[in-house]
Amino acid sequence: MWIEENLDLLLIVLAGVVVLLLIWNIILTIFLYRANKRVRIFTGTGEIADLEKVIANYTDAHKRLDKRVKENARNLKMLDERTSLYKGNVEIMRYNAFDQAGQNLSYSIAFLDENADGIVLSGIYAQAGSSTYAKPITAGKSDYKLSPEEHRVLDALLAKIKQA
Repeated sequence: MWIEENLDLLLIVLAGVVVLLLIWNIILTIFLYRANKRVRIFTGTGEIADLEKVIANYTDAHKRLDKRVKENARNLKMLDERTSLYKGNVEIMRYNAFDQAGQNLSYSIAFLDENADGIVLSGIYAQAGSSTYAKPITAGKSDYKLSPEEHRVLDALLAKIKQA
């Protein structure tokens, strides 16, 4: 019979197939180990049954983060609107209000926001005492009469705001 006559050849071929299957098995084991490692990293437990929970948890976390990002964007917009109203633009000028009082002890300070709304503060020093005046500014103008120094400090600040 053919099998009995070629038994040596058949054994060699079968041994080759076994070796190839063994190599294939080793390769598949390595791939399976790597896949299990990825699942363990992803799920934290390594069990595929938890994969659905993990995906659901990631989805929930994503929704919460998305909600927080939108909330933070609203808050940031609100803060931007509010900070534009703060009196962040300031100009100061010191001067002698009277010839006999030296050392530039009098002053005028303008505080304006981006809309040129704010106040001008003036402190006038004299030997007999000192006085402080506050005058509101709306759109770069005051309903109160401004001194020349107050006009200079206000005009200087308005020029700064226009350049910004």
